[in-house]
Amino acid sequence: MEFNGWMKLNRVGGGGQSDVYLARSPERSLMREEYFGELQKLANGARHREYAEYIFESARPDLPHEVGALKVFKLRENSGKPIDRLKKEIAILKEGRPNLPKLLDSNAVELWMVTEYFPDHTLAEHPNKFFGRPLEALTAFRGLVETIARLHRDNVVHRDIKRSNIFVSTEGKLIPGDFGLVFTGHTEDRVTLPDERVGPWEHLPWWANDGERLENPTPAIDVFLLGGLLWTMITGKNLHHGDKFKHTSRDLELKFKGERWMRLINLVLSQCLGEEEHKCLKDAGELLMVVDEVLDTMNHGAPITDENNMIVIPCRFCNRGFYQVLENHEGKLRNNLNVSNQHGVHVQVISFDILQCNACHNVQYFAPSQPFEAMSKDYKSRVNPQRGATARAW
Repeated sequence: MEFNGWMKLNRVGGGGQSDVYLARSPERSLMREEYFGELQKLANGARHREYAEYIFESARPDLPHEVGALKVFKLRENSGKPIDRLKKEIAILKEGRPNLPKLLDSNAVELWMVTEYFPDHTLAEHPNKFFGRPLEALTAFRGLVETIARLHRDNVVHRDIKRSNIFVSTEGKLIPGDFGLVFTGHTEDRVTLPDERVGPWEHLPWWANDGERLENPTPAIDVFLLGGLLWTMITGKNLHHGDKFKHTSRDLELKFKGERWMRLINLVLSQCLGEEEHKCLKDAGELLMVVDEVLDTMNHGAPITDENNMIVIPCRFCNRGFYQVLENHEGKLRNNLNVSNQHGVHVQVISFDILQCNACHNVQYFAPSQPFEAMSKDYKSRVNPQRGATARAW
């Protein structure tokens, strides 16, 4: 099969719907032919400097901009509408959205397309790239969430977010690929058969995986898949039944004891991996706000609210623990300070909350204008008035 001048080289990936090959660009192929022609002219003059240059230029490895990823779709029975799926993917990539693969060439009728080639391949080839490194993982994850958030603003649901579909750019950015399953909200554009189940089976939530076509895929599905992806980035393993992420065998705080930021990664996951759809953030835009708040806490020690609607304050003395309210059998410990004016007349009582780091046991006194629990509620309303909190208690 001809691919408009693109030369199919070695296979680099694929699955049930398509095969992906490294392909040499038409420009590079033409350049090589020209050099071969010049070599023939200089066959009897090998001593010439040009001869060595032509040999090098024709034989050197192709540069990244001289190749592309050729995706060839397969025709199968009971596989939906491959031509329509390819058209959907081409339509999305033709828009030239930021942080999506660049579309270099395509032919929907002949079932092929060429996108930019990522030499570092996908996260599937780098399972331990972010192993045990929550800050680095969440920083890279944020860029991906921002990209998916832009899709959600335009009513586009990806539905196939998994490690093998997330490319790693040479700059380290995470680039989503494989848009054959996107849902745009228009029922007349459905390419999924009524009894067909699509998406990464190992990560789909049960509420979107009942064995039949999901009639109204919502952005919450992508949020769930993003949560599963974040878990796999940090652990290097696959996550089955994502809503069980706090099971003792999967809880990041237990898997990585002593790494305090795993508590905050669990906080992000709690917003993604809900056991019911309404327990997930509704779209990647909301998830982006949560990720930004958590990164602010990691990078600058900013307070954040946890699942119990309490403010979490990182300890800046040991950089390992978090402050917690001290309690005894009578309840929370507080220290009251009587304040008098210069004439010795009692003016007010300041009530200090006593907090202690759970790692180094450093003690700090906080003097909120209201009890700590009320201060937490006030902080939440100022951080995110629409949602009311970074984390939600169900």
